[in-house]
Amino acid sequence: MESKYTFACAYYASEVGIVNKDQETILSSENHSFLIDDSVTGIVIKMPVYRDCDDYSQPGPVENYRILLYKDEDVKAYGEDHYRYHHWKDGNAEAKSMHFNAESAKHVEEMYRATWEEAEKAFQKKYVCEHEFEYSMQAGLTKEDTTIVLPINSAELETDTYYRIAIVKVGELCVGHGDMPYLLLFKSDVPVEQVYTPHSASLRVRPIEDGYLLFDKAKRYRHYDGFFGDEHFDDICQEVEVNPALVCFDLKENVSLGKDHYPSFVVVLHSGGKEIYRERAKRLTEKNGHVVAFSTFPTDHMRYVSNDHNVTAVLEVFNTPIAKFEFNTKKCERGEYFFETK
Repeated sequence: MESKYTFACAYYASEVGIVNKDQETILSSENHSFLIDDSVTGIVIKMPVYRDCDDYSQPGPVENYRILLYKDEDVKAYGEDHYRYHHWKDGNAEAKSMHFNAESAKHVEEMYRATWEEAEKAFQKKYVCEHEFEYSMQAGLTKEDTTIVLPINSAELETDTYYRIAIVKVGELCVGHGDMPYLLLFKSDVPVEQVYTPHSASLRVRPIEDGYLLFDKAKRYRHYDGFFGDEHFDDICQEVEVNPALVCFDLKENVSLGKDHYPSFVVVLHSGGKEIYRERAKRLTEKNGHVVAFSTFPTDHMRYVSNDHNVTAVLEVFNTPIAKFEFNTKKCERGEYFFETK
């Protein structure tokens, strides 16, 4: 029977997180990397659920679902076989470009189909852990936010590894795809605060040359009043495309948590006691071995700055603040803010 519910669990529509033994839940839509230890008992996902029926005045039916955790590498491997077969079958783009005749093209299609079907069967068994749950929706509702917890044994999960979450109706196949929400899990023998040592922070303003913003030639400011003096415009829409000023944190990395991946940084801006902007930061390793985490500060968020023009920038990793500094948007002062070293 076709499901009456649609779980909008794509990574761009959901929040993911972890649950510990004290039932404390850490959820995030920007930061998808988490530090886990023996206290972590579950992975949680919060998402909207939509109901499809003819009579919303009645409660929705009770349906059984599975929440599954896959390693990202298995999802990608399956996705490649899935895409190759369907791309050939639906478009025959390769066959046309290579001048295949109909018989040869059909032969290749059958080979791809067999490989895909074998991969699909194998993929169904490659989940790391699973949990069955019942779901129904109250009368009068067509949509609601729901939170599902997948119990886990953290000792069985690998560090420095991406995992993907899937929700499927019991009895149906899981179709892996790139939109599946993901988590990047790490383990560490030291507290988060000891993984990175904040060195300095600044507002770096990139010059524009031939339409490009150049990070390596950026000037560093302690305070900056030129957020509205931006001349980097999109010629088509005649609007500011990218603000050249970046909020930057310079850090020393004391512990390498992984060989293949890095934890996510998030820059959070506060003004007047309120959060006015939050963005997943980009990461850059400089020649001195330091790590720079940086974020934009779009001009359309400047209207939320308080009357005293003070902004507090906070850098988070694993949902833990590790550094912060203040700057003023009505002053202009070259330089950097240096953190005290212990």
